Amino acid sequence: MTMSRWSLMVACLFLAGCGSAPSPPAAKMPPSVNVTGKWLGTYVTNVGTMPVELMLQQTDANVTGNAYVAGDSWTTSTYKGDINGTVNGNTFTYSYPGGGAELTVTASEMRGMTDNGKTVQLRRQ
Repeated sequence: MTMSRWSLMVACLFLAGCGSAPSPPAAKMPPSVNVTGKWLGTYVTNVGTMPVELMLQQTDANVTGNAYVAGDSWTTSTYKGDINGTVNGNTFTYSYPGGGAELTVTASEMRGMTDNGKTVQLRRQ
């Protein structure tokens, strides 16, 4: 009799664990900003600030363009080429073969962090 109670308890714990659902993904918001244009700024590295230049074109929530990101030759390689991203509310998230960032856009400024924790600050030109 003890064995069947033990088996029943294990089965209940197993079924309770199987019933939990993953959290739903965060809801996408329509863009509240347009990032089209030229943006100049910097990101901070171990050896100082490095220049960043983005030339962006936004269509709905999708962003494409070109980027120039100077490398510090220690931790980041210089990149010049295509960039892709999205705008969710006032958050611009982009990626390119060298990394990416999530930036908050307010009027003519973007600020945020790169994928590897570096601070980015850009200003619309």
